[in-house]
Amino acid sequence: MFPAVADGTYTNDHLSFFAGAALGFKIKQRVLIGGRFAWRFPRTFESYSPYFMPYTLNLDAGLCF
Repeated sequence: MFPAVADGTYTNDHLSFFAGAALGFKIKQRVLIGGRFAWRFPRTFESYSPYFMPYTLNLDAGLCF
């Protein structure tokens, strides 16, 4: 039924691997600030799909109760 299935898995061209780093710190006793940067690599390491962002950057803030 699905000829592209091999070994019980079915993947498409948008499968990616990520490499990145995260950093965070606590301000006072209850406030947390953090960030993460990650670079996305396509499964084939050849080229990115159109309109595909190869990187992500997140900024996070949290309040502990």
